[in-house]
Amino acid sequence: MKIFDKARIQAQDLYQQVFKFVNEKFQQSGKVFSVASAYGQIILVLSKLTEMVLFFIEDSVTEMNIQTASRVDSVHGLARLAGHNATRAIASTGEISFTVTTIPDIQGNQIIIPNFTRIQCLNNSKIYTLNLIDDQIRVQVNDKKPVYAQVVQGEIFSQVFTGDGEVLQSYTATSRGNVLLDNFFVKVYVNGELWKKYDSIYDIPYEGKGYLVKTGITGGLDLYFGNKYFGKTPPLGSEIRIEYMQTSGEGGNVREGEDVNFKWIDSGYSLDGEEVDLNTALTTKMSKLITFGSNPEPTALTRLIAPKTSRSFVLANPDNYIIFLEKFNYFSVVDAYTTFDDQYLDDDNIIYLFLIPDIKKRLKNNENYFSVPQKFFTLTDQEESKVLNTIEDSGSKVVTTLVKIVEPEIVKYVLNISLVVFEGYSQDVIKSNIISNLSDYFLNVRRRDLIPSSDLVRIIENVEGVDSVNVSFISELNETSKKGNPSAPLIGIDDMGDIVIGKNELPLIRGGWKDRNGIAYEDGIFDDRPGSVNISIKRVTKQTTNTLLFQENMNKIMNK
Repeated sequence: MKIFDKARIQAQDLYQQVFKFVNEKFQQSGKVFSVASAYGQIILVLSKLTEMVLFFIEDSVTEMNIQTASRVDSVHGLARLAGHNATRAIASTGEISFTVTTIPDIQGNQIIIPNFTRIQCLNNSKIYTLNLIDDQIRVQVNDKKPVYAQVVQGEIFSQVFTGDGEVLQSYTATSRGNVLLDNFFVKVYVNGELWKKYDSIYDIPYEGKGYLVKTGITGGLDLYFGNKYFGKTPPLGSEIRIEYMQTSGEGGNVREGEDVNFKWIDSGYSLDGEEVDLNTALTTKMSKLITFGSNPEPTALTRLIAPKTSRSFVLANPDNYIIFLEKFNYFSVVDAYTTFDDQYLDDDNIIYLFLIPDIKKRLKNNENYFSVPQKFFTLTDQEESKVLNTIEDSGSKVVTTLVKIVEPEIVKYVLNISLVVFEGYSQDVIKSNIISNLSDYFLNVRRRDLIPSSDLVRIIENVEGVDSVNVSFISELNETSKKGNPSAPLIGIDDMGDIVIGKNELPLIRGGWKDRNGIAYEDGIFDDRPGSVNISIKRVTKQTTNTLLFQENMNKIMNK
């Protein structure tokens, strides 16, 4: 090892030092000893093999740490070792209604629609599947009353395996391409008999017909059976069929207020088995919003929550609920708390949930934070019901614990921005860029204590053409208080000018109210009148060599 310079760590440098050492040791010229000679070839091959070994060691060390692993399968594998099963996509669910408008020429007076019949939404081209309680639903031809049915976004697929009779049998149901598999819809049949899904092998009773299903480390689903003492083992030669749903995740959500149209893909049947065109016979509408679909758990979130996962799978405290709900990738703010600290004892067994949906997933192409309807910042009654049902269906909630979803208290603020801009820049473009950047900021705010005005200053200063900026918030509650008592203490804003977020409060930059001086702020952004965001350009300065040099120095300081 004395021939190596320890300060030179690149493989190419080490290879050159070996080559130089051999030349000097045996006093061979480059014409006699080179990479074309036998010994030169041996050294070159050994060098490449050493590089591969070192790369393998470095890659192994990196991928064995969940915080530094770069591959998704490495993160999922390490999370599995920690007892965490990464949440797959969740299919959006809702309800449709249909009525008979054209009586078909069929035998009998009923149309039979089987369970898992497929229907397509023409608005988003996604396929939905009927999820009925029974095997079928029968529609009376002469009855004009609407019939209701639950739909789940996605299609059902299946794979078949053959049991080998061994204990702890495991199988992998692979998925083709970049498709998403639903987190909940998984059914396993052994020789045609439906078996029960469990969360842990220790939950399966002796010779119980149960199985485990986990998110596949490399994609798809991993299926596990027991060892007789904890779960029955499928016998040799048995047919194991796993059914799962391929879904589009959040892409299957239908936005509230849309005029939704459907097209039946599969046919119905008459009593004698004759096919019935459901598109001709039925008029189909959406009766309950199709929502609560989400994409798989982000890898960054898996890194964060895997070490905190409880192997007991119990929702016992607020942190457990936060981790549980974060996995669904549906909310922008998830907070949970109890009221142990107060003197009121009757609600000490209640977990309060403060949930704000992810607004980014509800925006249209031409909308931003300031233009999206205010109602999209809160959950609908249907969404709240789905959250509570999901918690109950998880089987992890402590029996004596009650869960209550808190209705956010919306408090409104107006943002005033004063600018000094450089000459030669379009003021309209500057304002547009500021609005766009601020929209991104407010859509991603997750703090529950305050919104610092310095954050906005930093964002606006980075907009090209801005020289200087000053921002200030105006609080509707504070203005109402000051109107009656000018010496009243500040409400919603501290002495630093930051927005102070109270418990259960949801601050929004919105107009639609007047300040203490009677100035009306309309809901929206306007050039000719006060609105939710008001941008005024106080001065235009020339951009000189000194200002450019000073800006470069500022960038260096900021990048340290």
